[in-house]
Amino acid sequence: MQEISLYIVQSLGGLYLAICLLRVLLQLVRADYYNQVSQFIVMATRAPIQLLRPVLPNWGRLDSAALVWSILVAVLGIQISALIVGYPLVNPFDSLVWSLLGLAHIFLNIIFYGLLAVIIISWLTAMGGMRISHPIIGLMNQIIRPFMTPFQKILPSFGGIDLSPILLFMSIQVLQMLSGQVAYSAGLIPGLVLGY
Repeated sequence: MQEISLYIVQSLGGLYLAICLLRVLLQLVRADYYNQVSQFIVMATRAPIQLLRPVLPNWGRLDSAALVWSILVAVLGIQISALIVGYPLVNPFDSLVWSLLGLAHIFLNIIFYGLLAVIIISWLTAMGGMRISHPIIGLMNQIIRPFMTPFQKILPSFGGIDLSPILLFMSIQVLQMLSGQVAYSAGLIPGLVLGY
């Protein structure tokens, strides 16, 4: 029963945490809020963020209320997972550090898999002449594009082939390795951290 409970908390908690982080990304990249997927993300996170908004105003493009809510969800997930496993409550400083590492891990995964999906869909469109239109595809393009732009300036396209995603993939891999080393030195227990 303990294993099932932990699986449910980690799966559903990780999914909700990814939605919370996507809410932060929506404003950061100025994505289309009228996109159907964006509307779902906003609705799923609206109530707690509205409670935090009066004390946590936006800092430019950063939705600080959404970011703090994401951190709180991550901390709560760690504490609930620890209780399920039978550990004592995790030290607040450790749970905060683990939460930030978990959020970084989810963020890197969103960019990695989002970039992979955008590339595959662009290939299918270019090679097969398929027209794929879904709200999530447009939103994923809007989220990924700002992260690709710096790499496109470094490595321009050669003969119509854009090689900049290779640099972005490599950067994500390096950041994941660094994150893993920091997590190890911080004593992070992967089974307790949402999305890790």
